Amino acid sequence: MNILIYEDWNHFIPTGYSWAKGLLKNYHKVSHYNQSSIELKNITDTNFDLIFLFDVPVWDEFKYQLDEFKNKSPHTKIIGVGFPHPKYFKFKDFIDGWIMNVYKYESATKIFNDMGYKSYNVSLASHKDLFFNRFDLPKKYDISFVGQLGIHGHGYKKEDKYLYPFLDDDKYNCITYGFKYKNIKRTHILYNEINDIYNLTKVNLNFHYSNQMAMDETDKIDFNGRVFDIALSSNFQLVDHPYISKIFDSFKIIGNETNWKKLADYYIEHDEEAMSIAIKIKEEALKKHTWKHRMNDLINNFIGKL
Repeated sequence: MNILIYEDWNHFIPTGYSWAKGLLKNYHKVSHYNQSSIELKNITDTNFDLIFLFDVPVWDEFKYQLDEFKNKSPHTKIIGVGFPHPKYFKFKDFIDGWIMNVYKYESATKIFNDMGYKSYNVSLASHKDLFFNRFDLPKKYDISFVGQLGIHGHGYKKEDKYLYPFLDDDKYNCITYGFKYKNIKRTHILYNEINDIYNLTKVNLNFHYSNQMAMDETDKIDFNGRVFDIALSSNFQLVDHPYISKIFDSFKIIGNETNWKKLADYYIEHDEEAMSIAIKIKEEALKKHTWKHRMNDLINNFIGKL
């Protein structure tokens, strides 16, 4: 199958690139573009079987390009990737289905269904060639956190409860990236450099935005990429997501506001026990949660049935 992945923006987690890598590992031919200057009409010389459009642009010119392309290549399946919005009605004649990068999102699925789209959920995953155990690195830090905070518009993230107590206490040796706290800017780090941070740390903090976990379990349930990255790195993570066991059967250590710091302290002192837990989770991640697994599932259980 010849596939085009079209992205018009860059994100810290390279999702389109990750899809491409996963598809290649499943022996598909992939062209991956990630720059807004490329117009669809300039890349339609190749006979694509499938096109993934990440965050479909809404300008009318792009709709015209899709119309032109569909007339030339009626066999090509065009799949949008993103979340529902009524503005996508204008693409209804050109889009064959829709994908959301979440584990579960029932209300959004209903919106897509009401709009006449078939939809599918594709949770994040990780790369075993980017995240792996570095046995040559000793544990240098007690605590790590790499990521954004709740100020970025995705909901309350409880950083005041789950992160700041460690940063405010000199007894913890912490390493952090990606946010600002008390006038100290924690600089960003390249995605392909994070593996070493996880390997250098005894307890990697991993807390989620409030909109990633619907407490009644009937709507949106999502897991951040760090869940899978830390898992494949074979290092211990302290997670607050109440439904983490839905994707990792062996994941038993789930923290909350009442026991978060106590759990961190315990596993800092019992790092061999923490590593034993991490190794079990990695084994499960290798079996079910790489990008190869995600793309194989997507092609077989959604694209192949359109």
